[in-house]
Amino acid sequence: MIDSTTINLCKQQFNWATFRSGKSGIKIHTVYDPNNKVPTFFSITTASKHDKKAAEKMPLLDGATYVFDRAYNDYAWYYSMSLRDISFVGRMKSTTRFEVAEVLKASGKGVLKDELIHLSSTKAKKDCPCILRHIRFLREEDGKELSFINNDLKRTAVEIADLYKQQTSFLNKPISHID
Repeated sequence: MIDSTTINLCKQQFNWATFRSGKSGIKIHTVYDPNNKVPTFFSITTASKHDKKAAEKMPLLDGATYVFDRAYNDYAWYYSMSLRDISFVGRMKSTTRFEVAEVLKASGKGVLKDELIHLSSTKAKKDCPCILRHIRFLREEDGKELSFINNDLKRTAVEIADLYKQQTSFLNKPISHID
């Protein structure tokens, strides 16, 4: 799992970390291994550092799977991970333009769509010229529809959604409840 958390700081004491009018803070960018329940990498930046920019410096393992939210949306990064046999699952932005290459059978509880896609905007075609997968999923708990973009053609759509659910359930736990 890849994510970050912001820690607010007193502006008078930490003016070097200004990130909003009247606020200072730092951001901890983390790669977390949910199987071993340990962070495998973290870095600390000012809170103004964009998540995706920090992720570019993270040491990702070839053959691993990473799950992240929309803050990490970067098609060139997706392509570089695909070239390294790194699987990823991210939330798809609603503005993502794509063409459907193949419709897969949408099977499994909550799966609304499962399709292979090509990104279709000019920049995205250039930055990520590979087949990706789009899964539309209905979350049972609250009826919210989620769109995932990923490069995993082996797992089922439900397994992909479960990977994302694992990330969000971990991130929503208070720190005192994390093993």
